[in-house]
Amino acid sequence: MTYQLPRATRRAAQVLRGLSFIAMTVLLGLVAWVAVDPVFLVSHRADALGLDMGGRTLGLASRMALVAGAWIALGAVFYTLWHMSRLFACYAGDAALTPTAAHALRHIGLGFLAQAAVGLLGHPVETLLLTLGAPAGQRMVSLAVSSADLGFVLAGGMMLIVGLVTSQAVALRSENEGFV
Repeated sequence: MTYQLPRATRRAAQVLRGLSFIAMTVLLGLVAWVAVDPVFLVSHRADALGLDMGGRTLGLASRMALVAGAWIALGAVFYTLWHMSRLFACYAGDAALTPTAAHALRHIGLGFLAQAAVGLLGHPVETLLLTLGAPAGQRMVSLAVSSADLGFVLAGGMMLIVGLVTSQAVALRSENEGFV
């Protein structure tokens, strides 16, 4: 006897897969926007970090480094969303206990851990880049750990473990089907 996911679960997975594709499209738009208008990125990040630029402009190398950092951060989110869409496709296709679903779960966990790492490492690098051209005594590097970073670490670890357990369940299921 084969078990089938409830229709409501499969439909919800289809909707969530569509939403993940919409989110990935928005992210690609942000990637392009950051490249086209790095001044907006500089202004946004300075405001978010509570830095007063005092009319200073950043050099080309600092702007390019900030853009590259933004792309890395957006890439980590895109990676996570891509694997979420793969997982939702598995669930929508009634393939919850498959190697593909387990793989997607593990990679969602890795994506969350990457987002935490980017958040932790990005803050000091951004403050350094944004204050690099400041007068002596006004340059700084700051480190911040937010509850969001801790949440990404916990969520990433949880998803990684759920993916590993799902892989083990898939292996047990295959073994049990071999006996029948």
